Amino acid sequence: MKFTSLSNSVPVFLTSLFIFSLYVDKCDATFWPYIKAIEIEGCKFRPFVTPPGSTQMLFLAGSGVKEEFGDSKSMKYSSCAIYLQPTCIAYLAKTWAEKKVVDIAQSLNFFMDIATGPFEKYCRITMLESAKGEDYAAMITKNCEEMLKNSNKYTETAKAALTKFTEAFNGRTLASGSSIHVTVSTSNSVTLAFTEDGSVPKQGDVTLNCKEVGEAFLMSTISLHSTIRESMGSRISGLYKSKFNFDSKDNINVDIGKSNFHLGIGTPNFNLGTAKSIFNLGTDKPTV
Repeated sequence: MKFTSLSNSVPVFLTSLFIFSLYVDKCDATFWPYIKAIEIEGCKFRPFVTPPGSTQMLFLAGSGVKEEFGDSKSMKYSSCAIYLQPTCIAYLAKTWAEKKVVDIAQSLNFFMDIATGPFEKYCRITMLESAKGEDYAAMITKNCEEMLKNSNKYTETAKAALTKFTEAFNGRTLASGSSIHVTVSTSNSVTLAFTEDGSVPKQGDVTLNCKEVGEAFLMSTISLHSTIRESMGSRISGLYKSKFNFDSKDNINVDIGKSNFHLGIGTPNFNLGTAKSIFNLGTDKPTV
């Protein structure tokens, strides 16, 4: 079974995706709900993005809110979304394809597999309440240190990367509506970027040369934004339960009502309900 990452042919891809979105609105699609955009607490998260520090297009795996309760009321501090490289679907299938949503959402191992898996990850955190950069960095750094120490990964390299992470927040005010962007590559780098809104920058502001810190950051984010666990479990489980399969020609086939939707690896074609490709998913073909 083979799976491919999305190519960087953005205009072709987005045009094809738009055509498909119009089509599935008129039929009984079981696949589309699990890759569509999400809006939460006024923050819009697109279904696909190319994050800073990457040339890959990643899909929206889930979103959540950091919320604390006290004195009979709640305070919502930030919303976040996590995007994954599509190769994760084949990688995670080995263990999780047959699991129920509740089992996935409640499993620490599932999220550890996501954080440490051999595929790109991207996290966008958008502030709902203003905060000092130093305070935010201190909270995240403390969580990451604990996780790295517990897993025997708190090396001098990790310590230096966390120091650089903290310094990136010095003097910053994380205003309501501003965003923090973290991309964890398949190499050893972590890209950190800041924007004043929810836009996704092309370039990063800081690069950390320690992917273990990026993995710990993802786990910290998932633990703080508790509702993201159910969101990710539901969407990824939904992809496995949808009527899609990987055929011998490296196509992803999705049954939609009486038609069949093909995501091909070959040249882009705009056809629905035929054996031809709708758009190109790229040429990077890791074998599973």
